[in-house]
Amino acid sequence: MPVNSKRCSSCHEIKPVTEFHPAGHPVYTKRLAGYCKKCSVEKARKWRAKKRDAGEWEVFRRRYARTKTLKRYGMTDEQYNGLLASQNGKCAICLKDFSWVKRQNNNPVRNLCVDHDHTTGSIRGLLCLKCNGLLGRLEANLELLPRAFEYLKANGSPII
Repeated sequence: MPVNSKRCSSCHEIKPVTEFHPAGHPVYTKRLAGYCKKCSVEKARKWRAKKRDAGEWEVFRRRYARTKTLKRYGMTDEQYNGLLASQNGKCAICLKDFSWVKRQNNNPVRNLCVDHDHTTGSIRGLLCLKCNGLLGRLEANLELLPRAFEYLKANGSPII
């Protein structure tokens, strides 16, 4: 076998190492995946199709999204659920109730966004998608908030 090549565990072809993904985090390990990129994509496609046919794909997708979110902010399930309970199951800004959301395995199917300070990284609360987007836009330029309020007030829009 040539020096810069590897045998795929699936198709058993000898391919250049560039045809393999790194196994694990590329910074911490120099190992390569057992399957070539082409076989890896095909294996993932078959796995997703199997999950979809069994009706499990949506549950898996949401569980993965939640796990990824919690990891990003260094939170545990208990901390997230505690924060949600402290907000009475509501968005911290618009107070829309998320306690009615269907639960599977004690995890909400629809997750609220974890609001955090981009400078310090500290978690401020849980927001619905709309409020999180609004806050993200206003946070960049806080002078917009009073101007937006005055604009809506001047143009006859109902303000609280």
